[in-house]
Amino acid sequence: MAVFEYDKGQSVELQVNDARTCIRKATRSFWLFRELGAYVVFVSSEPVKRLFSEQLSVDTIGFHAVILQGVHIIAPNTQIYNHSKWSSHTFGGAKEIAGKLSAVHT
Repeated sequence: MAVFEYDKGQSVELQVNDARTCIRKATRSFWLFRELGAYVVFVSSEPVKRLFSEQLSVDTIGFHAVILQGVHIIAPNTQIYNHSKWSSHTFGGAKEIAGKLSAVHT
């Protein structure tokens, strides 16, 4: 799990890509040999507007050095998340992580 500050001035897609790059560099993960599953959390001190769970891109295939298994945004009175799944099966404990993070009150 990696936690970042949400920047309302940047698109969420760019922030997710930047988070993936940061995690890859910090862990020296490498596709095919040292892959890493990650759950990314963004924290915002301000409400997040016009953002839906479908906009939080997660990986549907494992062909990445850092495989994004879940993206979660925690903001005042709002929690938005999306995690990878195949049918009803989730990976990397993403469903459990989302449940625990949803208990966080801002």
